Amino acid sequence: MFSLLLPIFALATTTSARVNCRYNATAPGQVDYSSCSQLAQRYGISIDLFFRLNPLLDPDCSSLQGGKEYCVAGSVLDTTTDGTCGPSSPSSCLGYSGGQCCNSQTLRCGKTE
Repeated sequence: MFSLLLPIFALATTTSARVNCRYNATAPGQVDYSSCSQLAQRYGISIDLFFRLNPLLDPDCSSLQGGKEYCVAGSVLDTTTDGTCGPSSPSSCLGYSGGQCCNSQTLRCGKTE
């Protein structure tokens, strides 16, 4: 089973994205492999979205810590491919090779503040 989860983990660690979390929930004191699924179900999100909102978690849920907060509502913006950014763009400059700062006047990613 671990080998089936490994490609998902590899994809998650190589994809740059920006998480905009709108609501955090506290994990129960006692956690196990099913705790991630339980949190996702409780807050009405898919397990895939739960892991995208919490990209540092291991895909087998083994790194979930009891009593800690995790994002359960929000959005994930993937890294821009064409350098566009800003409020109307569905992507982020985080990880963009041309620069990770979004210019508020040109709405383009770059290296200047």
